[in-house]
Amino acid sequence: MSGETGVVWFLRTSEQQLGAVRLVIVDGRVSHATAAELGRVLADHDGKGLRGVVVDLSGVDYINGAGLRAFEQAAARLSEAGVELFICGVRPAVQAAFDLAGAIPNLSLVDSRDVALVRCERPAE
Repeated sequence: MSGETGVVWFLRTSEQQLGAVRLVIVDGRVSHATAAELGRVLADHDGKGLRGVVVDLSGVDYINGAGLRAFEQAAARLSEAGVELFICGVRPAVQAAFDLAGAIPNLSLVDSRDVALVRCERPAE
């Protein structure tokens, strides 16, 4: 999608199943125009058989409140199924949005994909 300014707003996602962990890689910008698609991707599984969902945002340079709500809703739904949601690869501008929003229950921001995958392997506390 492009606006009058010529800025392209797109969202691409890809997924990998890594044993009991679902890895979602997101590229583009998460805005009102693309947050519903992100929400659909995050809601695509019921969480059965999963220990964790890791979302790599290293390809995302913008997120707004609609995107944060998509993560909040996914975290709540996954938590009900006993599945942790981890966000990694957060760029400074995206980190600022998460910081301004405050803590999102049942969602963990971690430094890297490797850290998230290790945390998924830990026994539930």
